[in-house]
Amino acid sequence: NLPAVFLQRAMICGERTALRYKINGEFTGAYSWRDWVTHVKRVALGLHALGIRKGDRVGILSENCPEWTFADLGTMSLGAALVPIYATSSENDIAHIIHHAELKAFFVSTSDQLQKVFPFRDQFVRDGLIGFFTESFPEVLSLTTLEDRGRLMELNYGGFYDTLVRKVRADDTATIIYTSGTTGLPKGVMLSHRNLIANYQGSFRRIQVDEGDSVVSCLPLSHVFERCAQYCYLAGG
Repeated sequence: NLPAVFLQRAMICGERTALRYKINGEFTGAYSWRDWVTHVKRVALGLHALGIRKGDRVGILSENCPEWTFADLGTMSLGAALVPIYATSSENDIAHIIHHAELKAFFVSTSDQLQKVFPFRDQFVRDGLIGFFTESFPEVLSLTTLEDRGRLMELNYGGFYDTLVRKVRADDTATIIYTSGTTGLPKGVMLSHRNLIANYQGSFRRIQVDEGDSVVSCLPLSHVFERCAQYCYLAGG
């Protein structure tokens, strides 16, 4: 499964830089592979503390950022499926996906994006609406607080995260990606861990990606092409 691939690569790369992000327009922010694993583990365990389990679906409405990857790999670590929604989606499409995918929790990037999702908060588990932003809103759990809950689980149940990852099978659904809806309502495409791993393995036959490379994320991560490219980078180190 993809989280197992991620953990294996992180063990090799350790303190090397894994992710860079912009602060005031410059790529000065960074996470090491070890940092990245810490955030992913705590998000996964935080979601488990909320009641998210294998087979559940979790939504995300966000522009590209490191937190996107924390939510993605954290959700998949439980055997749950991440359901990305384009940051430019209409409120009608967002409402359709939330109901159609029966989302149990939802990550949102900004207070502006929150306004599109907030009316549907009762569809999620308690504290299941999670914000990447620092502003305080009633009924919105901050990502920091979610990770704090995950850290507490980590302290109380050592090794539990690894147990969860081992239970995820190659043919479990990793993500459900909805079409743009230009020919009617968006349709959900179910992709397994095996699907996504086969994509990057096939890509490696044509494109060499290794620890000496740096790559720029351009397309939205809600797009399947950028998502598959991300897993190429991740597997290649």
